[in-house]
Amino acid sequence: MTYKFKSSARVPKGVTPDMVLAELDALQSIRPAGTDIADFAADQVIKYPRKYPALRAFGPASAKEAFREAIRSGVAYAIRMVVEVSDDMTTVPEIRARFLVRNSAGDAVYEPIEVIAKEPDYKEQLMAELENDLDAFSRKQRSVLAEIRRLISTP
Repeated sequence: MTYKFKSSARVPKGVTPDMVLAELDALQSIRPAGTDIADFAADQVIKYPRKYPALRAFGPASAKEAFREAIRSGVAYAIRMVVEVSDDMTTVPEIRARFLVRNSAGDAVYEPIEVIAKEPDYKEQLMAELENDLDAFSRKQRSVLAEIRRLISTP
């Protein structure tokens, strides 16, 4: 089997998919039962960074950078988790309260859907992003489903 990184991946220089998979296999072979592999791998990479250089290369360069990245991730998660509901609480779909768009200066800003609905450029950005996300998710699911079907039907 041949492996590659996704085209959108930000891959550290010199790291190959085979290196990542070899380190992951090594970690899985020593992981205690019932332990989340990502949590276990993070702990092992922190303890033994030279033993797992490919996985370590995907992490932040310093403790300060790691802390900032974790806080940024938490802020982005918090923003994505706030949803709008109708005042009478009858609305079924959960719609995010803020969406990320680029303003006229090119800065990324989180805006409420009411603001986006009034700004043609924002509407275009959001619709394009949502369509791309839907297409990407659909392609991924079809590919995974086709591969699983192929593997299951193979004697």
